Amino acid sequence: MIGLVALCFGANRPGAWGEPGPTITEALRVLDKSGVRIVKVSTHFTTHAIGPHQPDYLNMIALVQPKVGIAALLRLLKRLERAAGRRATGRWTARPLDIDIVSHGGACFGWPHRRTGSVTLPHPEAHRRAFVLIPLLSVAPHWHHAGLRSPGRRLLERLPRNDRRGVRMVTAAARSTR
Repeated sequence: MIGLVALCFGANRPGAWGEPGPTITEALRVLDKSGVRIVKVSTHFTTHAIGPHQPDYLNMIALVQPKVGIAALLRLLKRLERAAGRRATGRWTARPLDIDIVSHGGACFGWPHRRTGSVTLPHPEAHRRAFVLIPLLSVAPHWHHAGLRSPGRRLLERLPRNDRRGVRMVTAAARSTR
């Protein structure tokens, strides 16, 4: 996976691009049009939201090859989130689109301490989130966490069983109605 960037997409409320499923599809289309080559995408999964009571999330992972550096990619992703209807509403709130950079090949920088306004790789919470690891390992089964120097499968096995069970694969028919 050297050189590939893993992006985690999530959405749990309608926005400017419609329901969560079509919103994620539109975000991938716009990324592709913007010169970010989509290499591989996972299926969609539903997961319970973290934080206050809100609808379940629709999540998926895309492996991409951007033509720009990581900082420029982050700016592009933030523009996509705003175009989809996301506004600054605080941490762990419902949103029409959330895109996180999970990893960039084997790069490790700024980890594990997140600094506002800079990219931390791997994502500082990726190893604690089944909704990231399950779809990530479905498209990159040999992924290793560069900061922890641990295989993703081992990290997933360490998560509580209820966290892993809470990530459910979505069929194509169900995805189009979400």
